[in-house]
Amino acid sequence: MNAGAITSRLPKLNRTFLLRIALILAVLAVVIPVALPILRGAGNSGGAEIAFLRNGEVYTIQPNGRSLFQVTGKIALGFSWSPDHHEILVRFAGAALPVTTVDPIAQTLADTYATLGIVSIDGGALLGITPYGAIPYRSDGWWDASGNRLLYREGASALILSQPDQPGGIARKIITNAGGIPAAAPNAQAIAFVTPSGALVAGPAQATLQTVQTNAAITLPGGLPARVLWRPGQQELLYVAKTTQTNQYTFMLTRLTGPAIPLASVTQPLRYAFAPNGSQLLIQTAAGYEILPLNKDSAGKPIAISLPNVQFSDPWWSPNSAAILIRTANALYYINSLTGAARLLAALPQIPMQSAAAAPIPIPDDPWSADGSAFVFASAGGIWANGQALPTKPQAAGTGLYVVSVAALNKAPAFIDWGEHGAISWSTPDPNTQFDTLVSILSGS
Repeated sequence: MNAGAITSRLPKLNRTFLLRIALILAVLAVVIPVALPILRGAGNSGGAEIAFLRNGEVYTIQPNGRSLFQVTGKIALGFSWSPDHHEILVRFAGAALPVTTVDPIAQTLADTYATLGIVSIDGGALLGITPYGAIPYRSDGWWDASGNRLLYREGASALILSQPDQPGGIARKIITNAGGIPAAAPNAQAIAFVTPSGALVAGPAQATLQTVQTNAAITLPGGLPARVLWRPGQQELLYVAKTTQTNQYTFMLTRLTGPAIPLASVTQPLRYAFAPNGSQLLIQTAAGYEILPLNKDSAGKPIAISLPNVQFSDPWWSPNSAAILIRTANALYYINSLTGAARLLAALPQIPMQSAAAAPIPIPDDPWSADGSAFVFASAGGIWANGQALPTKPQAAGTGLYVVSVAALNKAPAFIDWGEHGAISWSTPDPNTQFDTLVSILSGS
């Protein structure tokens, strides 16, 4: 079973009745503030904690392995840090229903009957942000870079823009006519998305959106979603346009007014995301990864990243844009973003890959510390690049939690915990710098 997966053995004849009871309990658990276990004093200012899922609960731990703390009760399916590291957005289910792991590397679970709530890093009362009443399928949520807005998927395809401080969904807005994942501007003042007709629209969420361009692609090869992204630090949008060549697409850059600028044509693009400083674009294609340097109104020559077996992998930009961490099904790599040079950090036990037909979301977790000086990963052991075996506790089930200092990559990482570790996250990136979940590759391959 994949870490973080939730299973159930509800009797077939009673399943409908029990499911209804479970959903009612889920509503009560989120919309009514509930006192959760508090194992340390209130008033924490946030900062260094690493969060993860364990047995359907959110835990935090310090990077030195101290102060293991249970933030929430059951049953948490996924979470994401607020950008200021003071709060956590949590997706809850009312019962242990079967939920598919759609990204085995990031350990993201599929949409299911769930509510969303905000909890302090110190635990305590939970603020439910989804509406009262019947509980539809919902995805994990993701923050914009300012921490003032949240996005999540509801039902089959509805996309919701919400506020983290408003209970019961009273300030939420349903984004209509979106053909893919909406992108929130880093300053939370606007959103952008591509309509089913291929129009790129943008503007303030509470106003009528303006059509910016009309030639945007809706899907990529294999039916994968074509995302629109806001360029960090700029009022510019990146989108892709289909060319006349089979499986070839052009990455375009545009402002809210004026012509679009073609940056580069790419064969079979799958996923992509900006560097946090907006100076580069990381692109995953059917052939692997490449980095596209970006100037003010143009792009440089793509930098290829030479790695084996990267079809099933997830990448994360460092917050300072200096590096990219890539986790494959059996290895961990550190990439120099300026040269594309890849450094094998560890050979790891194989993560089973399975196909899953589900809509993607931006990966909600991030293994990097906020300053980019370190990162965290979990594994059931492995061999570090210096030949040293990663410490384990084979007498107990679970995985090790390891912290790596960027300044000491030759040194084996610090072993800080053993047990169940799902959806590990140290910080919250701007979604415009985050790849969407691996399900887009698994279901589209």
